[in-house]
Amino acid sequence: DYNASGVAIGLSIIKLLANLEVENSVMVLFTDAQSLAYGGAYHFIDSKILSRFNLKGVINLEMLGHDSRSQDKKKKVGNMSCYARAEVQSDLKLCGFFEKANKRHATGVKFELKANNFNNSDHSIFWERGISAIAFSQNWEDDFNSKRYQTVNDFPETLNQTTLYNAYKYISFGTMYFALGKLKID
Repeated sequence: DYNASGVAIGLSIIKLLANLEVENSVMVLFTDAQSLAYGGAYHFIDSKILSRFNLKGVINLEMLGHDSRSQDKKKKVGNMSCYARAEVQSDLKLCGFFEKANKRHATGVKFELKANNFNNSDHSIFWERGISAIAFSQNWEDDFNSKRYQTVNDFPETLNQTTLYNAYKYISFGTMYFALGKLKID
């Protein structure tokens, strides 16, 4: 889950978009050294690669395979989170874009907007540099994967495969709508 689930979805999106003629480019980035002061994210931003693009925002995929009814405070499944900064409209619009893109699709998962400035992942480094960014992740407040988080017990067999697949559908629908120019980020 930490963070092969996000990597798996990122790789799947690459495969999905690889043979499509797109109107808008999508860059899929894998950073390293998150646990070492977000070294990979800082290195990427400092490389100035982003200056070549008309960046609409950064989507961070973090821990998307945990979802349990038994550990969830609300005793629900399929409740994931879209983390953004409360005061930054461009962040809120990114979450809203994915929600709008998924209104036509039954993905089996809901990414509830949590405009609470959650800064425990790579997207927060983009925030520091004034770049719009959101994080799709498990519901850290109600269903945190505390038993396996950063332990040797984090195995593919412990993932909720249904939720992971549904998260992939949700994120890939939004990404495809953007790439194909079928829906604009307001």
